[in-house]
Amino acid sequence: MGERLGVTFDGGSLAINGKLDFYEFGRASYGFARFVATIEYFRRTGVVPRRITRAQDLDVIIEAPVRGSFPIDIIVPIATQAASALSAVPLEIFIQYVVSQVQRLFPSEEAALLQAAELQLRIDKEKTKQTKEETKRIEAMAAMVKEQNVSQRLALKLVQDAQKAQTKALSALMDVNVHSLRDKLELMERREKAFNEHLEKLEKIPSDKLVRLASKVRPQIAEMGLPLRKSAAVMLMTSGQDKRLIAKFDNDEIKDINSRILDEEVLTVEASFRAYDRDTGIGKFDLPADELRRVTFSVTPGDRTNLRPKVLAAINQDAVHTSVRFFKDKSGAVTSAIVQDILDLPD
Repeated sequence: MGERLGVTFDGGSLAINGKLDFYEFGRASYGFARFVATIEYFRRTGVVPRRITRAQDLDVIIEAPVRGSFPIDIIVPIATQAASALSAVPLEIFIQYVVSQVQRLFPSEEAALLQAAELQLRIDKEKTKQTKEETKRIEAMAAMVKEQNVSQRLALKLVQDAQKAQTKALSALMDVNVHSLRDKLELMERREKAFNEHLEKLEKIPSDKLVRLASKVRPQIAEMGLPLRKSAAVMLMTSGQDKRLIAKFDNDEIKDINSRILDEEVLTVEASFRAYDRDTGIGKFDLPADELRRVTFSVTPGDRTNLRPKVLAAINQDAVHTSVRFFKDKSGAVTSAIVQDILDLPD
């Protein structure tokens, strides 16, 4: 048969009633086709395609909609012949893997979570008795606040507990959509667990190829999200007959993905590493030469095993030469970075 994938548009003035703007639907369908074809071609061959053509024999079939506010369902046939070991990784997992490279927590969401953590710490310190597990969690949260680096797992637990107990920490999250933030954190957590089952194969993807692939799909995701301008409120990517959620975007997410441009050139800079989340490969460093503090950096999953000890060692150094690629906004200002290597650590 093949792997079933879907995109559903929901909410908004039209999608909630099973309608979409015709032009936006046409562009979104075309973007979805190019997005899936790009990722599937790479999964089968290990090559980032320069352009997508019908000659690449990716026979993706569309199904008539049977449910959802406005769904687009397709079937991607199982590859019978593939030159890449990645073809053994389910397309559902591989799509999530690529999406994880372009989607992030907004800076406003990170700031709200750190403020909520600070409030929760004050509440926890007033308790007279704490279990060992609670003490360990409080220490980890205190480190998160001190380092100003959001731990995905701790943040999810913080939001879940705050909603359940209606604690004062919720007041720090007033300026963000708490339900959407919780959904995003839960989805990120599920992705990390799913990646672990295929980590051996995923780690073999060269970081430069993964970066190029992620850059290739950014405008395709933007095209898929055109109905979010006026027809719908959210776009859900799903997999399987049971519509398992693998990605979720609103218009702000689409704008954010395409507001940042990744430098093609790898630069060597002096960086002072301040924090690192081993689970997600996300951390913070300072760039003294540019007078930039607490810049978010990430390590691609394929490089995490190799770079983890280097990053942790670099945290104990004043500054180290680091190979990076910068994300910049349209004004040219650095917004974040991908760390590719750390060069001059002492033996």
